[in-house]
Amino acid sequence: IYRALDSGAGNSTPDHQALAIIEKQIEEAEKSEEAARKRKGNKMAPTRRFVVVAADGGSDKPGAVKAMNEKFKEKGIPVDLFLIGEKEDGNLLQAARSAYQSATPVPNPEELARAGLDALTRRIKEAYGR
Repeated sequence: IYRALDSGAGNSTPDHQALAIIEKQIEEAEKSEEAARKRKGNKMAPTRRFVVVAADGGSDKPGAVKAMNEKFKEKGIPVDLFLIGEKEDGNLLQAARSAYQSATPVPNPEELARAGLDALTRRIKEAYGR
């Protein structure tokens, strides 16, 4: 998804487009899973999904991002944003938290993988009740 969006992004953050692509992929996967469940007599465990987003700026369309996040939330899909930037940038962080279910500032990009893995581990434990 990143490569497709990066070519046209310029100095913007089209995260609403990335979330829309992810939503379509999830819808296709759900249809496929439902067909498999029917074939197997409903003996498949439900798939748990998690969305992790990394960005270095404010969203181009925060209203669209918030609407997408609400859709994911209704489906039980958590969306975690990792905002690459200074923790002191309160305006950027506040804007991100108003659009996303969760927004975590990551001042050092080298810490992004660890922050994302920690959040994903937490989400998996929550999903499986551990």
